[in-house]
Amino acid sequence: MAILNVKKGADGNGTLASLAAAARLVKAGDTVIVGGGVYRERLTAAVPGVTWRAAEGERPVFDGGWAGVALEREGSPQIQVTSDDVTLVGLVVVRSPGRGVAVTGNGVRLEDCSIDTTYGSGLVVNEADRAHIENCTVLRASSRFKATRQQGGAGVALVKSRGSKVLNTTVAYCYGEGLDVDRGTVGAIVRGCTIFDCGHVHLYIIRAQENVLENNLIFQTGNKEFQVGASGNWPAAFAIGDETGQKMHLYEGSRANVIRGNVFIGRGVVAHFRSNGQEDGYRTVLDKDTVFEHNTLIALPGARGVLWVDEDPANPHGAALIADNAIWAADVP
Repeated sequence: MAILNVKKGADGNGTLASLAAAARLVKAGDTVIVGGGVYRERLTAAVPGVTWRAAEGERPVFDGGWAGVALEREGSPQIQVTSDDVTLVGLVVVRSPGRGVAVTGNGVRLEDCSIDTTYGSGLVVNEADRAHIENCTVLRASSRFKATRQQGGAGVALVKSRGSKVLNTTVAYCYGEGLDVDRGTVGAIVRGCTIFDCGHVHLYIIRAQENVLENNLIFQTGNKEFQVGASGNWPAAFAIGDETGQKMHLYEGSRANVIRGNVFIGRGVVAHFRSNGQEDGYRTVLDKDTVFEHNTLIALPGARGVLWVDEDPANPHGAALIADNAIWAADVP
């Protein structure tokens, strides 16, 4: 196992001048120490077991150069991790013309990384298991909305992932959703995260099973830049919403999710279990193993509601446990 050093503008003497040069030379189990500076290049981490780490006390910035304008199509991720057991530590992504970081390898770790301003989603784990995301920050994801008014995307999304963890991570100022536990995700843990001021649901479960969301803080400051829904309403702080759009029927409905010990502070509907009918785009059925307990729900003045469970008599919910939650509301209809 070797240690490779990368430094922007290096002229040899054992130090590589580019990420691309390191990616060509690196072998399984190596560590790449990335010096401070601005790297105007993408990184594809395609060799297993490699650690890409910021040099001690330095800040390597991977700058995609997106200037905030509409693009004909979304670009490639600034960092793409395609191999297993890769670790990223202390890296910074800014102005990506696509996603900030895209993970398709198993057992990938991101620690102390930062993503700021992306055309698409900030960080996506897709069809990859056992991702570990800790002490990271994702800001201004899905910023294409400002240029195109096109909605969608998320700050962090787990899609078709098993056994992944998102811990002590901050997601904010995103024009799509905040943190999605999305289609086919099983056994994820989302703990100790702070999510605020996003344009859509801040913490969202969509057709996912056996996940634990606990001890997170979700709030809205009232920044009208993120009151961007088509109806003009504020988004929900938390929701389970099994959408029925294209190909959604291929994924099992949400079940056995545990939502415990969170603080939700909202201006829309604070916590929303969306419709179990078909006509409005959702088919959300709470099963007997769904747990929503020991949460604190605070509805700020003007909020639409505190805890909504939409009910279609033709498709009744199971005996989910909704218990021991503290609710505070002022001026709520």
